[in-house]
Amino acid sequence: MVKVVFPAGRPLLLLLFHTLARIDGILRLTWQDVNFENRSISLWTRKRKGGNLEPRDIHMNEDLHSILHSLWKQRVQNEWVFCNGKT
Repeated sequence: MVKVVFPAGRPLLLLLFHTLARIDGILRLTWQDVNFENRSISLWTRKRKGGNLEPRDIHMNEDLHSILHSLWKQRVQNEWVFCNGKT
């Protein structure tokens, strides 16, 4: 497997493109929400009656799987997919 190194910010933009999710949904993404075996991600939304957070499962295409797998290998912590190392 080829190691993919992304410029800063590019994985975030690619996840937005491949999931058509809102930015807050992607920034709220944790590694628990990513299922590499089933090739799916659970994005959480409040766009339901009552405004409660509810998961919405999205299938990972090959590009999305590759991006997330590369981020998994390069992670610096085990909770958030996208985290700010300064905070």
